[in-house]
Amino acid sequence: MKKNGFTLIEITATVLLLALLTVFIVPRVNTIINNNKAKACNSIIVNAEDAAEIYTYKNTGVIDASIASNGYFEVTLLTLQKEGLIDVDLENPYTNTSIPNTNVVKITKNGNVYEYTYMGDECE
Repeated sequence: MKKNGFTLIEITATVLLLALLTVFIVPRVNTIINNNKAKACNSIIVNAEDAAEIYTYKNTGVIDASIASNGYFEVTLLTLQKEGLIDVDLENPYTNTSIPNTNVVKITKNGNVYEYTYMGDECE
């Protein structure tokens, strides 16, 4: 007798195996994707703060004067972009939208140490 197809048991076993693989693989892939988005967002924050640090050393007098009078100095992402310290097109990895260049890095001073805080809310 010639066999031309798969039996119902073979098809059922294959579908069951694929369903089990999907149940275990899909959540793990989603976790990996979300972790990578969080890492990308944190990288943007660190880069903005590092760029503000470089900007500080180029403009110490102005920044120190502002900190002396206001307690802080804010530098926008646009200013950091114009100085060539960060990329022009920053993209939020969660929404794939542009990060506003009006966001700021707040520079404060604790003793003789400058502290940098990114003030955007893209990574929350």
